[in-house]
This record gives sequence, C-alpha cells and structure tokens, in this order.
Amino acid sequence: MYPLLTVECAALLIESILYGIYAVTFSATLYLLRRRRQSKVLTAVTITMFILSTAHIALLASSLLRHINRGLVDDALEFRDPAFPEPSIQIVLECINCIFGDSIIAWRAWVLWNRSRIVIAIPAVLLTCTLASAVGLCHAVVVAPASGTTLTSGSVFVWGAMSIGLTFITNVWAVVLIAIRFWKHYQLLAVHEDISGRTYISERIPVYSILLFLVESGALYCCTLIAVAAAFVSHTNGVYIVLDLLAQFTGIYPTLIVVLVCLQMTQRDAVDRLERGTASGSLPTIVFAAHSGGVLTSGVSALGGFLREDDRGKDIRLVA
Repeated sequence: MYPLLTVECAALLIESILYGIYAVTFSATLYLLRRRRQSKVLTAVTITMFILSTAHIALLASSLLRHINRGLVDDALEFRDPAFPEPSIQIVLECINCIFGDSIIAWRAWVLWNRSRIVIAIPAVLLTCTLASAVGLCHAVVVAPASGTTLTSGSVFVWGAMSIGLTFITNVWAVVLIAIRFWKHYQLLAVHEDISGRTYISERIPVYSILLFLVESGALYCCTLIAVAAAFVSHTNGVYIVLDLLAQFTGIYPTLIVVLVCLQMTQRDAVDRLERGTASGSLPTIVFAAHSGGVLTSGVSALGGFLREDDRGKDIRLVA
C-alpha cells in the first residue's frame, strides 16, 4: 500500500480538477435556474451541494497540510483527534451530499412516471435506509479509536459498505425506472402519424438521446459507485482517493440533471413537445434515415427544424 501522505496528495490533485469542473457547471446551473425561474427548493439544494463539496475539498487540503507538517506517512487515518477533526467532518459532508444526489435522481424517476406514489415508494424506503446507514457510519467514525482506525476496518468498514450498497441500489432502481420510460418514450417518438396519415418510423436511437439517458438516469453515477465498492473490498488506501472523487461526483451528477431540466432536454420535455405538436396539427422536428425501396423511414427528434420536399417529390430533407 502507498503511504497515506502520497494517497492524500493524489486525491487532492484529482479532486481539485473535478472541483474546477463542478464550479463551472454550478455557475452555469445557477444562471439557468435564475433565468428559467425554477423551483426555489431545487435552487437551494443545488447551492447546498456545491457548498458541501467546497467544504470537503477545503478540509482535504487542510488535512494534507497537517499531515505534511506532522510527517505522517503511515497507513492509519486518525478519525478521532479532537484537535484535527477534518476526516470525520469530510465523511459527514459526503454522506449529506449522497442523500441529496440520490433524492434528485429519484425525483427525476418519479416525474417521468407521472408522479406515481408506487414508483416513489421504493426509493423513499431506500433513501430512509441510506440516511440511517449514513448516521451509523458517522457515529462509527466518531467513536472509533483515536489511532489505527481506517475506512477498511472494523465497524467503519461495515457501515461504509452498507451506505455505498444502499446508494447503489437506489440508483440502480432509478436507472431501471428511467430506462423503461425511455424505451416507451422512444417508441412514442419513433412512430408518429401526422394529420395527413403519413407514418414516420425511426431506424435507430440517436446517439445524443443515449447520452442524455445516461446522464438523466444516473447510469454513469452507478459505474462510479461500483468503483468505490471495488476499492472498499480491496482494503487498500486507494479507497481514500475514490471517496474524495465521489465527494465531487455526488454534486456534479445531480447538477447536470438540473441543467437538463432547465434546458428542457429531458425525456418528459421530448414527449410534451410531441403532444403539443400533435394537438396543433403539426409534426415536431423530424430527422430522416435512408430512403430505399420506395419506403420512407424517419424519426422524431428534439433538435429543431422543418421538412422540405424536393421538386421530384421523392426525397425529403431536414432543414435546420
């Protein structure tokens, strides 16, 4: 195992890069929230998460400077040092951010399922259990021996593993719910008949739609949690690096979801646009695939544009 001092230096370097990305994302999100006049609760949660992530990296820098001054190079992380409580506070901040992040992802799944009580029931139970395990983890950190305790040993490891596991299950549940809705929405968008009776069928899902799904559903965040779990199981100091990175990811990911909401780029927005287009008797944006065998194939998109047919009446093109 690498010395703790080396691990903390690497963690601070990588987390600083992620924090820079988060700061830019947060600034853009705050601008969009004010411009679009979104929910005050959503704005408050977004600001709170950024403040917690800022405090986390500040405490990491403070802890690193302390370890350098004290010449700490062993593998033990002193949790319960009354004079230097930074590690304990970092864990508390990260637990709070995880709860906020999971809540936003569960909220998106709930909205996509038309605010169904049945759909939100399981995430609500999981979030409650996650909160309880987070409290247990914080308590285990506080009462741990003043020296020789690490995140990969004793009750701290047990509570930490429970917290990560519950967070992972919550996000997987949200991914499954949003994936099902994504497929249903895609089928609705892919096959549409306008007022003239023409049917438009898409041959494939656009790449940008897949990317938006990965962000909105929390699928990429689940991959991060798998990396954290692997680091825990390995019982190495690498877990400190992964957890410090997670402190920023738990803020970046929900913030990106808020950006999608503000820009109206979510699945719900795509369906609403289609329904408005149908009600007004006009087709929303169309993106065309190949024209072969006299059968026209196309798909509905959310990019914007209108249709134009050439003089021969055979080829139809998208005009942006």
